[in-house]
Amino acid sequence: MRRIEELLPKEYQEHIVFKNLDSIEEFYDFLSYNSFAFLPEGLPGTFPNIDTYILSSIKGTVDSIRLLMKSAHLNDAFAIVRKYFDEILLDVYMTVYRQEQKRKNPDFMTYTNERVKNWKENSFDIPKYDSTIKYFRRSESYKSLFVFFDFEKRYRKIRELLDDNMHMNSYQLMIINDNEIHNQYRTRYLNILNTCICDLFRYHFASCIFLNPQYFMASDYVDCLDLGQTPPEGSENWIAPLAQNMFDKMIKPHKDLAVFLTENVYLEIEFENH
Repeated sequence: MRRIEELLPKEYQEHIVFKNLDSIEEFYDFLSYNSFAFLPEGLPGTFPNIDTYILSSIKGTVDSIRLLMKSAHLNDAFAIVRKYFDEILLDVYMTVYRQEQKRKNPDFMTYTNERVKNWKENSFDIPKYDSTIKYFRRSESYKSLFVFFDFEKRYRKIRELLDDNMHMNSYQLMIINDNEIHNQYRTRYLNILNTCICDLFRYHFASCIFLNPQYFMASDYVDCLDLGQTPPEGSENWIAPLAQNMFDKMIKPHKDLAVFLTENVYLEIEFENH
């Protein structure tokens, strides 16, 4: 019996969403690895950095999305993209919350964030969507970036679309999970998925590089120190090539956002503002 992937049309198999997912998965693998050596804020004495495994878990979610789409189980893929949405909100919330507490507590190096600790060791329900968005808008450390993302309309519509698929709110949405029947709209659904995934990733990438730019550093500075050599001048501010490539691909087309990040992140991000 032929595999389902072989029965799908060429325009489906070669859709841009699969290349995008490969790039996104590779990025999360890089960011997870790069964050490992940094101490987590609000959790003194904790090793390794909890961000390392949050990011590697998100990478696993992206891989699940890709596998479901390759098999043309598109209703399931929409459902897992909904999970991806929740994961990045959780990651950003935990990071912003820790940074807000650091800003308010002068002894942050020894300060234990009980909310994050409880979530790590037991459980803690993060605020609901609307409360999380309101919190981001009020955050002194984050609101300047958050205004670039339309969570009142665009991201809310994405969430509603994903919820419709999650709860199978129509027959047509349910049957896109059947990969054996003929469905002339499969490529159209790939287009929708690609838009959702890229919008969500753009938000997460921008939030991560704004809140934790150290995770995006090129390895040159540390590599030289490990070898007992003097690092090149300014190399502590170099951005990793993979991160620069993702910036070019996902952020650069959005000029205002790109300008903001290059002006508010200490890394030497390559961007020509014409």
